[in-house]
Amino acid sequence: MVNQGYMVDLNKPLVFQVGRLGEAYDEWVHQPIVSKETPRFFANGVLEFMTRTPWWTIPTVWLPVVCWLISLSAKNDLPPYHLATSIIAGVCFWTLLEYSLHRFLFHIKTSGYWGNTIHYLLHGCHHKHPMDGLRLVFPPAATAILLVPLWNLIKLLAPASCAPAFLAGGLLGYVIYDCTHYYLHYGKPSKGVPHDLKRYHMNHHFKIQDKGFGITSAFWDRIFGTLPPKPAKKSTVIEDLNNLQPPSDFNSIITNNCHSIPSLRYCGSTPFDLHEIFKSTIVASHLCNISNNPNCVESFPKIDLRGQPKMAPLYLSFTFFWKFCPLTILSIDIANSSLKGSIPVEIFYCSQIQELDLSHNHLSGDVVLERFSGLENLTFLNLSYNEFSEVKISDRHFFKRFNSSSFVHSGLLPNHKRFRIKALLLLVGFPVSVILMVVFCGWLCFWRPDFLPGFLRRKHRFTPSILKAATNGFSKRNLVAVAGNVSIYRGVLRDGNEVKIEIYWDMRSGVNRRRFVEKCKILVRLCHTNVVPVMGWCDHRKFRAIVMEWIDSENIETWLLNKIPPWKKRLSVMLGVAAGVCYLHEECPEIVYDLKSRNILLSEDGEPLITSFKFDDHRHSSSKKTYKFGVFILEMVADRRASEDFENHEPAFVGWVQMQYPDNLESTIDTRMNRTGNVVEQAIEVIRLGLMCTDLSNCRQPSWEHICNLLSNLYSRAAPGSLEDKKSRFKRRDGHMHAHHR
Repeated sequence: MVNQGYMVDLNKPLVFQVGRLGEAYDEWVHQPIVSKETPRFFANGVLEFMTRTPWWTIPTVWLPVVCWLISLSAKNDLPPYHLATSIIAGVCFWTLLEYSLHRFLFHIKTSGYWGNTIHYLLHGCHHKHPMDGLRLVFPPAATAILLVPLWNLIKLLAPASCAPAFLAGGLLGYVIYDCTHYYLHYGKPSKGVPHDLKRYHMNHHFKIQDKGFGITSAFWDRIFGTLPPKPAKKSTVIEDLNNLQPPSDFNSIITNNCHSIPSLRYCGSTPFDLHEIFKSTIVASHLCNISNNPNCVESFPKIDLRGQPKMAPLYLSFTFFWKFCPLTILSIDIANSSLKGSIPVEIFYCSQIQELDLSHNHLSGDVVLERFSGLENLTFLNLSYNEFSEVKISDRHFFKRFNSSSFVHSGLLPNHKRFRIKALLLLVGFPVSVILMVVFCGWLCFWRPDFLPGFLRRKHRFTPSILKAATNGFSKRNLVAVAGNVSIYRGVLRDGNEVKIEIYWDMRSGVNRRRFVEKCKILVRLCHTNVVPVMGWCDHRKFRAIVMEWIDSENIETWLLNKIPPWKKRLSVMLGVAAGVCYLHEECPEIVYDLKSRNILLSEDGEPLITSFKFDDHRHSSSKKTYKFGVFILEMVADRRASEDFENHEPAFVGWVQMQYPDNLESTIDTRMNRTGNVVEQAIEVIRLGLMCTDLSNCRQPSWEHICNLLSNLYSRAAPGSLEDKKSRFKRRDGHMHAHHR
């Protein structure tokens, strides 16, 4: 399939032709065609469409993916400095990958049919047609396919929480790379880093293709020794004009050129002034290079003397060059070059130009519009920021061909304030607005996400700023209680919900903080009539907090002392607590809760609520939880006035009850309670159950099934009409204990 001496027809689809070039392919592909026309690759319209990608699709497609990947790492509780480090590491990784792919894959030597064809599709087409604007970036579909193995590799090498941020950094580096690459080909930087990068990259395209593989920087070229050699010091245009002489066959060269291209300007001069023509070629060569044209050997499309107050007057003085102005020049830019006097008449020799920029100079006097009439192809003219005389009203129709901003502060037209206002808004207002919007969005996301719409918030997560706003800056007026390093506040969230905020003022290691978050993630999923709803948590380096619904009611301890509840109601409360404990025991046995009567509240409908959870106690086994429940039901039956003597000394209180067993248990029953019917008998059964629960020896503790059944039976005998209401708490389904949920 490889044909020696094969010639590529540029008017036909190229992809299946280039493979036939064989070993001549490498030389052919590195002879660029400088044209903005897009060559055809495939005869098939669908395949041809898939090879064309506008540059703006890259940031449009991939920047949302970058933000999504960063949010994944943020949701995995990755600290901000780790998040930033992972993103930066991903960007650095991309720069190395960019260099490696460009050097070792895109510049691999091929000679076979399929090798040449694949290489041309990957990178050869770009070297052959460097100004093809629709093939300067990689198609997103191909990038998505290559991301799959890269993502799997990153997951193997990086921690799970860092992997999305690392890939986001790599993708961000890729977006910057592709946008920078497009700019280096189509942008017109005049100085600074962009200007140096463009020269560096154009040198790779048109001079030394096996060096200078870096696009966004030359860092890896320096590391791996692939920097292009520095060019030798060139002589100045004055030195060449004084020292160089036309070659002996220069006359025949000019004659042949005029036969080939009769429209060349020097072809009209008879006889030929060989000396002036030769000097014009010297000036053209120097002027083309200092104007940063990509390939001066084949084309001289622009004159760029912007910001060069010394060079611009010098080159304008070479009248012999302008008289023979090359026909390929389409743009002249002499802005900001401190020109004085009237408009240089020399530029009007270049009648074919399409763009002319003389802005930001000190040009003055009248503008002779007749001279511009010879520039028939002129589509862009910028004379702003000069000192011209105002034109006649009859001449102003000429300027309607161009944008009004091209004559701002030129003196040609009346000065309208709206131009200044628009320019100010565009150049200052828009960037400032974008920066303020980014800062504001960042503030909302990280400090006050409660201001964001619900679908944008991280569910159940509260920031210190939200808690501070809810409690009026953790004011004493909102402080409800303090116990050791735990402060309990009453607060109001932005949506009007009242909450109870338990703040743990302690510094914890990363492991303990992660354990705290894991337990909170379980708590927010709990949904039971006898367990207070947990709304979320806050994990900060200075404190931890848990946010619950505020229950504005009394606790069991106060209720027993002040209300003297009847036996039926006490049994109802014990059943409710048992239902909540059974639910917690089945759904999340790792959660530790506090069953002290002062920490169990009564809701508005009389249901007990477990409201206190512990996060630092890892010693609570199942038997310990049963013990705590046993102490609770003993407190529900016993005379509270007697048990007050044992406050904070549970073993002493339990020991006091055990001393009355078995013959004197009736003496421990609350004497204020009405003892009609079978109340005493049932109360003694509950005391026995409590003693069994508090017995940590000989494995005598009853199972939760036994506890629930016993309490249900007692309640059925005490209030037979309400049996169904309470028995529904303990129905089993699929091996799990279920209860009424909200």
